Amino acid sequence: MKKILSALILSGLAATASAADTYGYLAFWQNPSDSSDVLHIKTTRENLNQLDASNELAAYCRGQDALAGVQKEQATGCQSVMPLQNTCVAVAYPRAHNRMTTENVVVISSPLFKNIHQTAITQCSKKFGTEGQCAIEASYCTSSDYYGGAIKTLWSRITSL
Repeated sequence: MKKILSALILSGLAATASAADTYGYLAFWQNPSDSSDVLHIKTTRENLNQLDASNELAAYCRGQDALAGVQKEQATGCQSVMPLQNTCVAVAYPRAHNRMTTENVVVISSPLFKNIHQTAITQCSKKFGTEGQCAIEASYCTSSDYYGGAIKTLWSRITSL
């Protein structure tokens, strides 16, 4: 019985390894001509392949640049672009700083959505202290299945084969 159960577990894990990968991006956009402009966070949609995620991010960056009047020869306002694969991210920042910047955000990445928020808050508090009043600004997973937890993710990947 133990051998059968072990074989089932191993085949389930192997099946999840061969399931379709999901990709996405986390990017920060700020007007390159005006550093006092608000920092925008962009995450791509869930459940995308690598090409679609890349195209969505590029379209967003071009669109934001056009709205801000950034010329094609100027640097884009998309900063700190983080490529993601089969994972989740959470972005925390100290509200006491009155403004989110690329220097005061804390980004945590993990395949486990359940703990990522608390980890981001904890790391932000370690960096800026409790007086920083850290808060979550964004959270995102490359696959919509990841929001349900590890067991749901595993089950979903097994049944998608």
